[in-house]
Parts: sequence; structure tokens; C-alpha cells
Amino acid sequence: MPEGVHIGGEALLLCIGMHHGIIGLTALLASDYARFLKPSDVKVGSVAIGFIPQIFCFGVMGGLGIWFGVRFLESDPGVYIVLLLGIGGALFTMLTQLRINVTNIYSSSLSLSNFFENIFHFTPGRRFWVVFAGVTAILLMLSNIVEHVDTLMTFQGVFLLAWAAILVTDALVVKKWLKIGPTYYVARQEYLYKWNPVGTISLIVASVLGTIAALGYMGLFLETTAAFFAALLASILTVVIAVLTKGKYYLVKVPEDIVDEDKIG
Repeated sequence: MPEGVHIGGEALLLCIGMHHGIIGLTALLASDYARFLKPSDVKVGSVAIGFIPQIFCFGVMGGLGIWFGVRFLESDPGVYIVLLLGIGGALFTMLTQLRINVTNIYSSSLSLSNFFENIFHFTPGRRFWVVFAGVTAILLMLSNIVEHVDTLMTFQGVFLLAWAAILVTDALVVKKWLKIGPTYYVARQEYLYKWNPVGTISLIVASVLGTIAALGYMGLFLETTAAFFAALLASILTVVIAVLTKGKYYLVKVPEDIVDEDKIG
């Protein structure tokens, strides 16, 4: 808990900011698994993968975690589950950690592979990234990274909420209301610029200033609401930059096989 923050509204806002980092990563994990859905199962599968597990994890298990944490005055479930169930709790903790870390290594290897392939054209293969992710995770654990998890989660919350705010603002305000840029989205790189200042600059500026706020350099209120501050700033910057650039950097050329229905109407 940051210095000067007490149990109550400010502490709750701080916890919400940290949880944005966890929830945002969960959405990214869901998209990794959704790639394996058959086209005919997309609607049902999206709910099964992207909605039901999150309700269970953050609604049911989150509530139980809070209760047990207060009951045993211990924030680490690996400790209070063992206190509660003994040897069975230790085995349960080991099995759940094994399961989730297989998922984590799969997701991290996919992210690393995509990042280095697209940015640096470095393609050593997924096996390399699986080993790299596993070794890096072990080294971080040995270097006591757990003591800084709250800071990492806060930064992730700032970054991901700013990112989400940009996407929502671009879709609802820039494209739909201001009619700037195409109303559809194109994923094929031959039609896209390397980067679009509307999203890129907004994300960088909001994330940097949000992180500075989260570290306590802008006062206690912005420290506890850093994720919301970053999201608001990202939304404003998205609109301002979109207006200034007039949608110039959305598309290099217009794809002929996509019909802009809004402009037809």
C-alpha cells in the first residue's frame, strides 16, 4: 500500500487499477485460445472462452480469495490454502500453478514470437521462445519479482486501459461520430502504414504520464486513479490527433474488396 493510503476509497481505487492489468491480460489470453475455434463455433466459443471463465475467476474465486485473505490475514493463496487444507492444499497449489504456467508460457512465447518477427524480423521459432520465456520467468522469480507485482500490475493496468480507451474512442467517436478515416478495420499489412500517430502517440503519451502518476509523482489522487487518468488522456489525444491528421494514416490504399456501408448509405 502506498504511503498515506488507508483502507477505504483510495485503497479500493488502487486495487481496481491493479486489477485492470490482470483483466486485460486475461482478454489477451482468451484471444490466443479463440484462434483455434471453428468458424461455425465463433459466437458460442467467444462466450465460452472470453466471458464465462472471467466471471468465474473474478466473480466467484475473486470473492473467495478476498474472504480467505481477510480471514487468514494473508494475501498469498499459496499460503492460506496450505494452512486451510494441509498437504492437500500444497498439492492443489502445485497443480494449479503447473496448469496456469503452461498457459502463461504458451501465451508469452506467442507474443514474443509475433513481436520479434514483426518488429525485428527475428524468427528463431516457437520452441526457442518457449525456452526463453520459461528461463526468464524462473530468473525473475529468483530475483524476487513477486515483491514488485503490485507495481507491475498497476503499469499493465495503465497501459491496457489506455489501449482499450483508444480503441473505443476510435470506433465510437473518430470513425462513427466525426467520420474520420474508414469505418471498417483492415488487418492486412499491405494496406496499412507502419504506424498510425492517432493510436501510437496517444498510447505512448498516456502510458508514460499514467505511469508517472502511478508512481506517485502527481499526487496521491492521481496515484490511486492512474489507470483512469491514462484512459481519459488517451481518449482526448486520440480525438485531437485524428482531427489534426484528418485520418491520413489509417490506410496506404483503399482495399477494393471491402465496401464502406456507411458511405454508401
